Amino acid sequence: DPVATKLTDVPPKIDKSNKSQPFWSPRGNVIYYASSGDPNGTNPDRGWEIFAIGADGNVIRQLTNSPAADNTNPTVSPNDQFVVFTSTRSGARRIWVIDRRAFLEDFTPTRFTNPPGAAAEDDDADFDLSGSRLTFSSTRPVNGADVVPDFNVWTSSFGGLGSVELTTTLVSN
Repeated sequence: DPVATKLTDVPPKIDKSNKSQPFWSPRGNVIYYASSGDPNGTNPDRGWEIFAIGADGNVIRQLTNSPAADNTNPTVSPNDQFVVFTSTRSGARRIWVIDRRAFLEDFTPTRFTNPPGAAAEDDDADFDLSGSRLTFSSTRPVNGADVVPDFNVWTSSFGGLGSVELTTTLVSN
C-alpha cells in the first residue's frame, strides 16, 4: 500500500485551517495550494490565499495577500514561471496571474480575464502543455439569449505576466 505523508499542519507550523486544491509545480519540488490559514502570521483575516510548500514539507510561503477577497484554484505554467489563480479581488471571480516567486504580493498580480457583464464569473484555469494557452470555465454569456448562463469551457492565448485575455474561444456549450 502507498504511504501518504502529511505536509501541512505539522510542527512547528500547526495551523488548524482548511487547505485544498493542491497543484504540483512542473519541476516537482513545490506544491501550491489554497488555504484560509495563517501559518506565518501573514493572513490575519483568514481569507483564502495561495501558498507554496516544498515537496518535503519545508518552507511555507504565502504568495497572495488580499484582505476581503478569496484566492483559490492555483495552477502553474509549464515553464514554472507563473501561478494562475481565481480571485474575487475585483468583485467577481476572475483569473489572475502572479510570478511564482511572489511573497505577499511583492510581485503584483495581474487580472487576466475580464468577461463582458459584471455578473459573469471565471474559474478553474489551467495551461496547455506549451504554456501558450489557458483554458477556464466561465459564466459569460454565449449569445444575447443566454440570460442565465451556465459555466462553459473557454480557452484564450497566454503571453505571460501582464498579458490579458485577447481572443477567447468557446470550447463547450
